[in-house]
Amino acid sequence: MLRLLIALLACQLSAAVPIRDDAGVIKEADGAVVATYAARIPTLGPKDPPPGLIVALHGINGNEKQLIDACKLSLQAADRESGYVVLGLKSQGAGWEVVDHERIRKAVAWAIATHRVDPRRVFGWGYSHGAIRLGHFAAEAQDLFAGAVLWAGTCQRTPEDGSGIAYYAVHGESDPTVKPDNIRAARDKMRKLGVRLVYREYAGGDHGAPFSKGRGAWADHILWLDALRNARIPLDAKVSEVLTKAGAELDKDGKLGTATAKALLPVLADNAGPAIDAFVVRCMTATVPALRRSAAALCTKRLYGDSVITALLALAEDADKETQSQAIKALALAADFQIAPAQELLCTTVREHKSPAVRNSTLQELLPALRAQKGTVAFDPPFAQLLETLRKSPSPTLQKILDELK
Repeated sequence: MLRLLIALLACQLSAAVPIRDDAGVIKEADGAVVATYAARIPTLGPKDPPPGLIVALHGINGNEKQLIDACKLSLQAADRESGYVVLGLKSQGAGWEVVDHERIRKAVAWAIATHRVDPRRVFGWGYSHGAIRLGHFAAEAQDLFAGAVLWAGTCQRTPEDGSGIAYYAVHGESDPTVKPDNIRAARDKMRKLGVRLVYREYAGGDHGAPFSKGRGAWADHILWLDALRNARIPLDAKVSEVLTKAGAELDKDGKLGTATAKALLPVLADNAGPAIDAFVVRCMTATVPALRRSAAALCTKRLYGDSVITALLALAEDADKETQSQAIKALALAADFQIAPAQELLCTTVREHKSPAVRNSTLQELLPALRAQKGTVAFDPPFAQLLETLRKSPSPTLQKILDELK
């Protein structure tokens, strides 16, 4: 079953394909102008996985092209250009206003219809005034966006809970144009509400910090996009049918037939929401090791809800070593995206686990998360405590890692 899942995930990360640049005007059926756009579009065949969509919103007095190169280079850094359509839009005025909200919705609908975009993988990505507007609009557009990237912006309107949209905010500590006070307050509020938020504030960074000091984390942005699906989009009838059939087989004898597993895995990989989370947890708590293994492996590429994180924490000490390995790898992804229980458990594992092999492998899995915070004003508290412990080690290898993170 794990081999089947690995093959599935490999297919989802489609191979490199030609990318074409496009530009023009999106119009309604009656000829009314929706928006001027610039785009980068992967050339995909009908059997390729549908791409996601990045909707790029420029800064004040910018245009539809302003973020195209940054998105392009981020996708290239992650080797994922084939996975997304990038759609840069021009605001109606010099900056973004409430009147633009409906135009953004229409542009997304056009991209879904024209470029076969997966509606579960639509993301906003704004800079400066574009991020300020996105920080207001995204919370009311959770039916549209799975996530919002806010570069040097604010977030005046936050979601009410963590059941929907996630955020990735990047800011400069010394930004004189949009000071970080608002986004820090939004960060603290969202985390109290359980809203998923990745926050990178770069030491000494100015208004251009996302383009300069934050550039080393661009690939991390794409890893985050890849991990999300829109939990507010209802499951379709075919998905519900697969879940019902798989549930019946598990009820009968705790196992899944090969055909059912083959149908179930893409359903769990491509969807989100309470029913999906519940089924992933059910697989993680199954008596059959292959089910636990495969459920943990799903989470090495995908972020699910808090109930799944809780189940993963238990699998970090699973008796089946492959399940344990996959769970640690999955928790490292969650730790990278600042999910505190994952950070705390893995840092404790590195410091205290009885097995040197587990300690070392866990540290190796955590390194990308540690590197993603290089140059920020502070490492997250569990990471800071871990690094302080590691500094006391005489190991030259560890000291080299620590020097790299300075």
